[in-house]
Amino acid sequence: PKPDIIFSQPIVCFFGNGLCQKMNAIRCWLVWCFFVTLLLANGLAGQDDDDELGVNQEDVERWADSPITTQLWQVIHSGDIEGLNRMYSQNPKWIHLRSSDGRGAVFWAYEYAQGKILNLLLNAGVSADVVDAQGNAPVDLAPAGFRHVPDPSAKLSAVPPPSAGMYGGAADEEEEEEELEAHSH
Repeated sequence: PKPDIIFSQPIVCFFGNGLCQKMNAIRCWLVWCFFVTLLLANGLAGQDDDDELGVNQEDVERWADSPITTQLWQVIHSGDIEGLNRMYSQNPKWIHLRSSDGRGAVFWAYEYAQGKILNLLLNAGVSADVVDAQGNAPVDLAPAGFRHVPDPSAKLSAVPPPSAGMYGGAADEEEEEEELEAHSH
């Protein structure tokens, strides 16, 4: 038989519903490949990357120094609640990251007696029931006299990223310059 005749004949259905009997073998094969590709893509996407923001569960569990942990330390050390909200808005998992010594946000909040930040972190689900590489719990780092007072109403809030203006570029900068000039005369 000619190949054209073979491929134009109905074949046994891959899906078990007679779909392939209504189309020729090539079309059925393409449909089958499409569905398999979709299934694999959906399954693999969930395994490789837990979120589109670039932090997966493995990153949260691994202790490593990074620009994010450094920024998190700086924000907490300085008591910058707005900065913490900005970081949380960018990626809620960042508050769970820990540096190479095993310390993270809750450790630093205790260490620098940042009670408001501590409440924000605990209410957002950051655990205080952890230890660092030396076996210290976060509360062990608190300065003498610091006492944590829980505040269940403290919540991290989403902060929109700095806007690039209405048009998102140089046109906005020009508009701002024109506005400044208009007000300075």
